[in-house]
Amino acid sequence: MSSSDLKVISEHKTDGIFEELKDLQRRFRHLPVPELIKIAKRRELDYRDLYSIASHYPHFHLEPPARVAVKVCDDMSCHLRGAPELKTKLERRFQGVSGHDLSIGTVSCVGRCDHAPCMVINDRYYDGFTPEHAVDAVTTTLSGHPPEESKYRRREIKLKSDPYNGQRSYAALRKYVHSRDWPGLLAMIKAAGLRGMGGAGFPTHHKWQTVSNSRESEKYVICNADESEPGTLKDRFILTQLPHLVIEGMVLAGLCVGARRGYLYIRHEYQEQREILIEELNRCGEENLIGSSILGTDLSFELVIFDSPGGYICGEETALLEVIEGKRAEPRTKPPFLAKVGLWGKPTIVNNVETLAFAAAIAAQGADWFTSHGVKPCKGLKFVGVSGDVEKPGMFEVPMGITYRDLVHEFAGGPLDGRSIIAFAPSGPSSGYLPASMLDLPLDWEKLKDAGSMVGSGAIVVCTEGRCMLDMAFNAVRFYRNESCGKCVPCRIGSQKLVEILQRWIEGEHQPTDVQVVEELSHALRQTSICGLGQILPKPLESVMKYFPEEIEQHLQQRRCSAGTCFKEVRA
Repeated sequence: MSSSDLKVISEHKTDGIFEELKDLQRRFRHLPVPELIKIAKRRELDYRDLYSIASHYPHFHLEPPARVAVKVCDDMSCHLRGAPELKTKLERRFQGVSGHDLSIGTVSCVGRCDHAPCMVINDRYYDGFTPEHAVDAVTTTLSGHPPEESKYRRREIKLKSDPYNGQRSYAALRKYVHSRDWPGLLAMIKAAGLRGMGGAGFPTHHKWQTVSNSRESEKYVICNADESEPGTLKDRFILTQLPHLVIEGMVLAGLCVGARRGYLYIRHEYQEQREILIEELNRCGEENLIGSSILGTDLSFELVIFDSPGGYICGEETALLEVIEGKRAEPRTKPPFLAKVGLWGKPTIVNNVETLAFAAAIAAQGADWFTSHGVKPCKGLKFVGVSGDVEKPGMFEVPMGITYRDLVHEFAGGPLDGRSIIAFAPSGPSSGYLPASMLDLPLDWEKLKDAGSMVGSGAIVVCTEGRCMLDMAFNAVRFYRNESCGKCVPCRIGSQKLVEILQRWIEGEHQPTDVQVVEELSHALRQTSICGLGQILPKPLESVMKYFPEEIEQHLQQRRCSAGTCFKEVRA
């Protein structure tokens, strides 16, 4: 359907706006101003408001892109596994090629950290390439014959969290549709101690209970599948391996709290997983497990897949709601909280992919099943991704309470090439970096909190000897600067200021007041930023300054980088 054929059929003027803009970009490869004006008039929007929306998202082009647009991921895991060298090789090999024909830049984490480094060529995704492979891919694309995209195929593995052993019977949903024991389901989720697995670890039953208690007739359930934190890849794995549990968890949540509509919000880069979900939803529709008159009853729940227009900030739950409402992805001030005032101002549950999958598994097997797993005193299961400097990066289903040392050595094959580990991030850059001496910490919410870090999304990134931790801090802070939505001044200005300071440090320059400025900026960001991005933005740098002071001193006082990484080039 072309954008000229689309019609606004809702009371909300921006309903379907992103699909219309995507359709326009497919036709022209960018968003021409005359066409945007037509859309604005048809939707009765001011052009400036439509432009404000379109210009906010990285996947929309307001100007024609190069015939071949290459973007290399250089965040955290890819940074550790050769992305800088790959990008440099491309720039040197294609030096002098017309900007009309080729552009080479960077892209934020695309969720393929277990197959780093990754690159994107004209919205086609490739991973695990050597610099030579990357040159070949760009060359063939320039000649009009792009190579086949890298695939993320379903694996035939047995997972403890799948109660159906791949049969996908939806037994829990069938049971509760007929029993209507929603208080019992809530009690079971509470007894299991299920937490939000997207990072915050908030008790799941609290959200469900609050929405259930609301007398509003209109309520929503949203699955947040927009994982974009560098190092995070668990949702992609779960959507590939256990799509039925995610869907079942969403329907159960909706029926339990009285919601009749849900949105599965999936990141732009996960098109393979989107196709898997559509296939599973079609099967559910054929078996009358979703939609109206579920299993022939008066219960109904409609489930819609919503494609993210792109951007890390979209994973912040209030910004996500703004996107679904057709606005810029800018976080809301809390309170009010979403369980009371959420999507379209109505009570809303926002849960992570992993949380909803475990909710379905608990509904099928009981709270005791879930709590029977774990290394005492911890209870439960967790999906974690281990990437960076390890032999076998990948996704693993593990018991809570396992140590990070065991995760790295027993599951991920140990450090790369037998090198010594110097640091690890328990949950991507937002958790900060911990020294190797803390590898014996357990995968435990409270223990990590007491250590000044967090379990978070379970995005474990390992750094071995030969890595510069100041460079890793710079890489993380630069990511947050790039992904800041710019709504609040502390984050917009503070992130840029921190990048500028770190840029000087890795170039061997610093001012006597830099450390004090960093401390003051960090305090301001934590206390005054609207959302979690700004609040955790200083964490990577603060952790390096705390646990690796000798590296800071080497750079600032001796103008020396023992890893040989810094003092080479400008990378901001």
